[in-house]
Amino acid sequence: MSHPPIRLDMADVIAKWDRAQEHLKTLNNAVRSFFDDDPYTIATEPDHEQRCHVVRLVNPGSVPMRAWSVLIGDCVHNLRCTLDYIAWQLAGSDLNDRATQFPVCDTPHRFNSFAGRRLTRLSSSAMTFLECLQPYQGRNENRPIWAIDTIEKLDIAR
Repeated sequence: MSHPPIRLDMADVIAKWDRAQEHLKTLNNAVRSFFDDDPYTIATEPDHEQRCHVVRLVNPGSVPMRAWSVLIGDCVHNLRCTLDYIAWQLAGSDLNDRATQFPVCDTPHRFNSFAGRRLTRLSSSAMTFLECLQPYQGRNENRPIWAIDTIEKLDIAR
């Protein structure tokens, strides 16, 4: 069965993707800078009873968790927005559409349930396209979508 071609205006999707990449670059620079400052002194001592050496951090500096978690959250949020924006475009780009979201489902049953609530505006070819991207399809290239969605849910749960 042949489906009509799916057309997307990727300019806004790419803009969100680029913003996520900026957050990731900032995070990478922050982590690199933190470790370049050599914040840890390592001491080793023999443990004769266990016949091994024990490695300890001496006066470890604190990791800037809050700053890093904000950058991670911003990055993942922008990545998740790219997925939702794709689904919204596939649904017709109606400014009044507040229901359409990109599904991330681990079973066909969950996908069908989600589709009944969040993908009612999509054509059958667009629905097939999104279903092919689901993690339950078992392809390795679908795992990043699952990771993005999982991390975003952690951010929302706060």
